[in-house]
Amino acid sequence: MDLNDLVVTGVNASMLADNMIYLNGEINQDTAHEVFAFITQANLLPDADKPNRLVVFINTLGGCMESTMNMVGAIRASNIHVTTVATGACMSGGVMLAMSGDERYVDEYCNVMSHTLSTESPSNSKHADLKIWIANVKAHTKKMVAHYAEHTGLDPKLIKKELLPKNGEVYLTAQEAINYNLFDDFFTNFDQLK
Repeated sequence: MDLNDLVVTGVNASMLADNMIYLNGEINQDTAHEVFAFITQANLLPDADKPNRLVVFINTLGGCMESTMNMVGAIRASNIHVTTVATGACMSGGVMLAMSGDERYVDEYCNVMSHTLSTESPSNSKHADLKIWIANVKAHTKKMVAHYAEHTGLDPKLIKKELLPKNGEVYLTAQEAINYNLFDDFFTNFDQLK
């Protein structure tokens, strides 16, 4: 199969041929589909055609948790090395996606923001519905803490206190994000992606 002949909804052949995709903007079902399809299609190529590495550039203010986890799942399942590069803004779900890479870079000017699950309570709900909603929020928060712990090696108590506090957002410089093991190093040169 020739990569130039391969076209998937949301993913064009040049993305696969270049082994790079650009998540730019809100994380939603559409952007998650593009990244998921990109990683999936590359992994389903015949072994002789598979690239050695996939690169996911990330510039996002965040978005949907379920869509974030869809992309994280694709990275986790990938048999191809995935490098993530955070540029511009890497916030909320963008941080969770970025830390999932096998190799994780951040531009020194990137604005990094971490926070616990942000959601609105359902309006006009019955008591039983609110209990289900609260249980769901707690389950998502537990998954987030476990994800941070797995990819940073940090203690869950420290993560809850300093990276996923109950009372707000945590803005980090790129250096601070590296110090918390959210990233491996600065992205300084495209030669790092060769």
